[in-house]
Amino acid sequence: MNMTPQSEALYGFVIKTIEEELVKDLRFLANYDNTKKAIQDIIDMPDRLIDLFIWGA
Repeated sequence: MNMTPQSEALYGFVIKTIEEELVKDLRFLANYDNTKKAIQDIIDMPDRLIDLFIWGA
């Protein structure tokens, strides 16, 4: 059985995930860390409460 087309499609999905989705996730985490640090610089608050503040819960 020739699985070349399926392998090529899977390769394309992996590349797209690495180049697009992973970049978005890393950007979000960097922004999240910066926001959390900025809040901690202003007020002494437990991490759990900062997380709730950022997430709007």
